[in-house]
Amino acid sequence: MGRLRGGRWHSRPRRCQPRTPADRAAIPWVMELPAMLPKPPSQVRQNYRPECEAAVNSHAALELHASFQCLAVAFYLDRDDVALKHFHRFFLLRSHEHSKTAESLMFLQNWCGGRVCFLDIRKPESQEWESGLQAMQDTLHLEKCVNQSLLDLHQLATESCDADLCHCLGTGYPDQQVKFIKELEDHVSSLSNAGSPEGALAEYFSDKLTLGDGDKEDWTFP
Repeated sequence: MGRLRGGRWHSRPRRCQPRTPADRAAIPWVMELPAMLPKPPSQVRQNYRPECEAAVNSHAALELHASFQCLAVAFYLDRDDVALKHFHRFFLLRSHEHSKTAESLMFLQNWCGGRVCFLDIRKPESQEWESGLQAMQDTLHLEKCVNQSLLDLHQLATESCDADLCHCLGTGYPDQQVKFIKELEDHVSSLSNAGSPEGALAEYFSDKLTLGDGDKEDWTFP
C-alpha cells in the first residue's frame, strides 16, 4: 500500500516477482515443436513394390555419379596442358546425358507413386589420367557398370510383375546405353590398335566428332 506525504498520496513501488514458467499443457506450441505428421500414402501407387522404389533411387544416384565422372574427364581434357577440345566436348555431352537420365528416373518415381530419395553421390574415381585413351577406358568400365545396374533394375521390375515400370525402363534407356558403350568400345579399339600418341589422338577426335556422324548442334557448348 501507499503512504500519505505532504498531502499527497504516494504509492509504493511494486517488487518484481519472479515469473513462473509457462504451463506446457496450457501453451504447448511455445515450449516444444509439434510432432511431424506422417506422409500420406500416394493416391496413384499401384503394384509398386518398395524394392523397385529403392532400386530406382539407387540407379538415379549411380547416373549422377557417372555424370560427375564424365564431367571430371571432360574438364581434365580441357586443361591447358592437355587441350583436347573435341574430346572434352565428347565427355561433356555424355555427362549431360547421364544427368538427364537421372532426372527422368525421378519423374518416373513420382509417376509410379514412389518417393524420390536423394542418396550420397560418390566423387569421381579418378581426376588425373596419363592419356585420353586411359580416360576413355576408365569411362568404358563405368558405362558397363551403369548398364548392368539398369539391366538389374529391369529384371527386378519383371520379377515384380510391374508392367508400367518395365515399359518405362524399356523405352529409350537400354538402347541409349548400349549405343554409347558400342561407340566407346570402337574408339578404344581403334586407338589401342593404332597406339596413338596424344597429338594423333586429338587429330582423330577432331576428325571423328566434328566431321563425322551426329549433328553439330549437339556439340555446341559455351
